[in-house]
Amino acid sequence: SPPSPTFVNARDAIIAAGVAGGTPADVADMWAGFAVRGLGADAIVQHPGGNSTSGTGTARVTQSFAPPNLFQVESIQISDASGDNDGFPEPGEIITLTVPLTNNTGNLATGVTLQVAGGGSANFGAIAGTSTSSQQVTYVVPTDATCGGLTSVTLNVNSSLGPVAFVRDIFIGKPGSTIPIENFDNVTAPGIPAGWTAEAISGGTNFISSSALPDTPPNSMFALDPLTVGGGTNLTSPAIAVSSPTATLSFRNNYNTEIDWDGGVLEISISGGGFKDILAAGGSFQQNGYNRILGAGTNNPLGGRSSWSGNSNGYVTTVVQFPPNTAGSIVQLRWRFGADDNTAPIGGGWHIDTISLVGATFITSFECSVPPPPAFANISGRIINPFGTGLRNANVSLNTGQGEPIKVLSSSLGYYQFDNVPVGSGYVVSVASKRYRFQSQQVNLFNNLTNVDFVGEE
Repeated sequence: SPPSPTFVNARDAIIAAGVAGGTPADVADMWAGFAVRGLGADAIVQHPGGNSTSGTGTARVTQSFAPPNLFQVESIQISDASGDNDGFPEPGEIITLTVPLTNNTGNLATGVTLQVAGGGSANFGAIAGTSTSSQQVTYVVPTDATCGGLTSVTLNVNSSLGPVAFVRDIFIGKPGSTIPIENFDNVTAPGIPAGWTAEAISGGTNFISSSALPDTPPNSMFALDPLTVGGGTNLTSPAIAVSSPTATLSFRNNYNTEIDWDGGVLEISISGGGFKDILAAGGSFQQNGYNRILGAGTNNPLGGRSSWSGNSNGYVTTVVQFPPNTAGSIVQLRWRFGADDNTAPIGGGWHIDTISLVGATFITSFECSVPPPPAFANISGRIINPFGTGLRNANVSLNTGQGEPIKVLSSSLGYYQFDNVPVGSGYVVSVASKRYRFQSQQVNLFNNLTNVDFVGEE
C-alpha cells in the first residue's frame, strides 16, 4: 500500500496480500466484503488528496457494489512470424498476440474465451481463482493503420464471470532513423522537439523548453512549481526501441521545489500499455533515484508517490536501468511533475536535459512495407489414436459455415490436409471415426496452419 493510500489503494493492497498468501476462497470473501460496502471492482477515487469539507471540495468517490471480473494487466507479447518476421507489426500484416488474462477474483472462471475485434479467437478453458493464463490469437493489422503510430486493439472476453472488454494499443511500424540522445537544443524556446508531447494536468503549468539554466545551452525542458492552483504536467518522449536487456537511460535534472509536497517522477509505457512508475514496471535506479515521498497535498496528482523533491543544488545525473522485459520492445517514457496548491520557491521547478540512451534509441521515423497477406492457405495435421499411432481413413471435415463441409480422409499414417482454403475466416475442423471420439477444433486461418492434430478418446 502506498503512503497516504486512498480506500481503493488499500483495498488493492489487501487483495494482493490475499492472492499472495491466502486461498482463492479467502480472496473471494475479501471481494464480497468490499463490494457490499461500496468498494467493489469499479469503485473510483477522484482527485485524491483534495479536500472534502461538507462535501463541497474536490475529493470525490464513486461507489461500486459490483464483483470483480477477469483482468488483463500483464504485457501482451507480439510476434509477426506469420508476416515478414522482422519483429515489428506493420499495416496489413498478420501478427500473433499472446494475451495473458488474470483471475484475482478468488472464484473459478470457466468457459473463458477471447475474441479480438477484427481478428481471431482463443479458448482459455478454465482459469483458477488466483492465477494467470495465456493464449495466442491472430490479428490482421488494419491496412490504414498509421505507420509510426498506435493502433487500438479490442479484446472481448467472455466467461462464467460475465463479459468484459479491454482496449490495448500497439505500435505499428519498423524503426527507421534513430538517435541515442536528446538535449532539446534544436528548437526555439518555448517549443519542443518533434515527437515529444507536453500536457497540463489538473490545471498545472505545462512543460516548455527554456533558455534559463540549461545543462547544455541553449535549452532544457522546464516544469514550473506553481505558487497556487497546483496540478501537474507530463512530458512524453517519442517511441524508443530497446535492444538490450541491460539498456539504460541517463538524464540530467535540476529541481528546486517545495520539499515533500511538490516534485517529479518517471514513468514508462511498454509496447503501448498503460504508463507505470519506472520502479513499479521493473526498472531500477543506478544513480540519483527518488529522494522523497510526496504528501497528499490539495490538487497534486502525484500525492503519496516517491519522487524527486526539494533542492538538488544544481544538475545531477540520474541513471535508470530499463525493465529487463523491455528488450526487443518499443516503449515510451514520461516525466511527470506535480504540485499542491500552495507554497513554492521563487522561480522553482524541474529542469530536464541531456537525455541519453545505451542499448536503446529514440525513433525519429518508421518504415512500413510488408507483402500483402495470402488469399488462400492450407490446414493440415494428424489424426492419432489414444496409443499415439496415426489413424488411417478417418473422416476429417472442414466446416466453412457456407454450404456443405469439405471432407478428406486421413492417410495411412494419419495425416490430412485441406488445400487452398480462403484466409481471414474462422473454421471448425472435426473428425469422425467408427472406434474413437474426437473433440472438434475451431481455427482462425490467416496463413498456413500446421499441426492441427486430433487425439482420439475411447
